[in-house]
Amino acid sequence: MNDTARRRVLAAAFFVAGAWFVWQQEPADRPVTMDNQIYFYIADRAAAGVPPHVSLVDHKQQLSSLLQAAAIAAAAPFGIDSVYAMRAASLLFAALAVMGVFVLAAELAGTSAGILAGFVTFTYTDFFTQAAVGGRPQLFMETFVVWALVAFARRRDASAGALSLCAYLCWQPALLALAAVGLASLAGPDRWRRAARVTAGAVVAAVVYESYFLWHGVLGEQLYQTWILPADVGTYSSKPLAESLRFVLRMGLWRNDSQFVFPLVFLAAMVFVFGRAVVRGRGTLADVAASPTWSALWLLSLTATAFTLASHQAYPDMFVLHPLVAVVFGTVAARVVAWIAAQPRPRIEAAVLAGVAVVIALFAQTRTTIFRQGRVTLDTQRRLAAQVDLMEDAYGPVWAIGCPHLLALLGKDNHTRYGLLIDPKVRNYMTAGAGPEGYRPSEADGGMPGVILTARGGERHVLPWLRVEYDYVHNKSFREQGIHVYVRRSAK
Repeated sequence: MNDTARRRVLAAAFFVAGAWFVWQQEPADRPVTMDNQIYFYIADRAAAGVPPHVSLVDHKQQLSSLLQAAAIAAAAPFGIDSVYAMRAASLLFAALAVMGVFVLAAELAGTSAGILAGFVTFTYTDFFTQAAVGGRPQLFMETFVVWALVAFARRRDASAGALSLCAYLCWQPALLALAAVGLASLAGPDRWRRAARVTAGAVVAAVVYESYFLWHGVLGEQLYQTWILPADVGTYSSKPLAESLRFVLRMGLWRNDSQFVFPLVFLAAMVFVFGRAVVRGRGTLADVAASPTWSALWLLSLTATAFTLASHQAYPDMFVLHPLVAVVFGTVAARVVAWIAAQPRPRIEAAVLAGVAVVIALFAQTRTTIFRQGRVTLDTQRRLAAQVDLMEDAYGPVWAIGCPHLLALLGKDNHTRYGLLIDPKVRNYMTAGAGPEGYRPSEADGGMPGVILTARGGERHVLPWLRVEYDYVHNKSFREQGIHVYVRRSAK
């Protein structure tokens, strides 16, 4: 078997392994949790014909929601549940990310580096958990970033530009990937041709995406929510550098374990590369021209790390660094293995390589996700949604704030498009011109709802009338899932 065939077999094996790691996180039973609830609702409504940004105000780009909406719509004629269809799309993209890390590292540094980099991804237990839950935009972003770099390494520049832009359309900070690929394309004698192809690919992807919103007549609203709302810089805050370094070294998690060796090697390698570039001066340009893909990877690593240190919230914000950490560690580890084995003795090198891979694999098997299910399962969420259906019959329309996934499980629209209020940018947009009484649903929404469900907070900032005009209903089933129930007094 030649090297090309061997790499194809290994790539397929890593794809299967990625899917298996997702399956280990029990996607059939796991509840829809965290922000994934929001994106499940957006995807479900998009599958029903209601575009993102109309179904729910959100300042993130929504390509990942549209991809999952396509999966939901494609599965519907076969009677496949929308949750499972969404999770199938997430599983596919997670497996493609694992495979892509192997392919990228193999393209850049050889098959051994690809194998070790792929094994590093097996330790990203909570990444696979996010795939099992479904809906997380950063997961789709990671896959597009990896394959954009693969396309660039193979000189498929238009594809690299399109995939980089797709990464941005899943999560805005991934625009750094397009910038890195675009700048790296300017290296070498054919730089203008490569840069033009990268740009053309990105433009085509952008036009296709925006055409969806133009077709639905909501292009202006989509552009406002994804460009103007995020520009409210007063709502952002930076973290202390020491805390941010801990965030990166812990891979975005709050636990300490030996996984920190991967980001530690990654950060050390970046310091080395940056220092070498400073020392070499103009000689660095020759290095860039000799390896544009490595240059793109290092540019993205530097800028994405700087962004993460300056601004991060939760674990998925590390997803942009996941493949970069794996590729860099795999490359460094493969070179160390080759050095230890003194290259002329291939059997020793293979044995050492296998030993390192086994150690990483065993490490992956000892890791358990921090996202424990507890007593809440997908089935208990379905039962709660059934109660929401009964409440609507008894009291009138339901407005779900922070928990629109219950409506998605019923295949229903929310009473208004404001389904999550923890973001101050959304609250500012919501209350613009509302007056001292705060926001009230308009007559176009059907007036005041009969039931308001709240979760995750934010409603007290914009709904001062909530506890005056609505009675709190003590319901154990809802409280166990962090949801509060209010019924309009006139609706009783």
